[in-house]
Amino acid sequence: MRLRTRILPHAAITAALVLAAAAIVTPAGATGAAPKHPTITLQPTYVTFTGAPAVFRAGASGRPAPHLQWYKEAAGSWSAVPGATNATYALPDPQAAQGDLFRMRASNRYGAVVTRSVAVVISIAPPPDPVTSGTTGSWAGYVKTGASFTAASATWVVPTVTCTPSPTLAVQWVGIDGYGEPTVEQVGTETDCVAGSGVYKAWYEMWGDPLVNSGLQIDVAKPLDPGDLVTASVSYASSVWTFSIADATQGWSFSIPESDTTPPTARATAEFIEEEPYACDPHCVLTQLAQVTPLLFSNISVTENGLTSALTQDLIALTMTPANAPVQVAPGPLSSGGTSFSDTWSSLPSPSG
Repeated sequence: MRLRTRILPHAAITAALVLAAAAIVTPAGATGAAPKHPTITLQPTYVTFTGAPAVFRAGASGRPAPHLQWYKEAAGSWSAVPGATNATYALPDPQAAQGDLFRMRASNRYGAVVTRSVAVVISIAPPPDPVTSGTTGSWAGYVKTGASFTAASATWVVPTVTCTPSPTLAVQWVGIDGYGEPTVEQVGTETDCVAGSGVYKAWYEMWGDPLVNSGLQIDVAKPLDPGDLVTASVSYASSVWTFSIADATQGWSFSIPESDTTPPTARATAEFIEEEPYACDPHCVLTQLAQVTPLLFSNISVTENGLTSALTQDLIALTMTPANAPVQVAPGPLSSGGTSFSDTWSSLPSPSG
């Protein structure tokens, strides 16, 4: 077989070589223009939220066109905001974003660049005070109303009792139910004056449940002294209540499960309370309140409908106002995060006996 060959002119060979070289050095998808590192063309600014949508705006250029992504700062690290891949980013909840920082990142195959960090400034009237006021004859503290509470916890320093000639009692506790419900699931401390001396103890109670110590208080066989730092919690899961208390000062902890009542408990309120207790043997009589040092509840948390939070809404501040005496104990304002408050004494009835 004979092969036929074709000899190309010199000009044609030169043109073919140039086209081949261009195909080798020009990246796929490029138009022949030089690549370009991303640059910021519009820096975002702080946005003042007055009720209208709050939108951050930025701009960037590059070749090829850069990918844009907004980031949010939390606890010192930046994370991408899902779906925020445009030059504008509208905050879905500006009030919840108060204090957060945002920035945009632009990137292509040749590099990346970020904008300056900006935030939203709230300029709108605050919502109404989430706390209403109430009075009782024997409770002082805060009640959170709602539904499906499954946990309440707090930390406090055991107060010191000042003795009077007559026996006096005071209890400090966290609990669920009791503010309008027929039961109270509670755990806490007791500070009494008996025969001229202070008596201190931890306890728990399923008040109203005849199957658990006839619904009365059960003392915890652990040492307790004034000034001890204690943390108490009550929780509910799968028809079982768990009562826990720990003394960080003396290094002990106590926890015990108890079955729910029949019919089931309401779990409709959560409480953080200083109380003038009743003495029941067998009939219940209101005792005389013990005078103790101011009580600070801290590290407060509640779990409602599966969500754990501090005291931020649906709250009642209860002042203890006995029918035959002026105000005795009143709760102070909540901390800014709703995690603490103090109960303080303003007056006491004259001791008898």
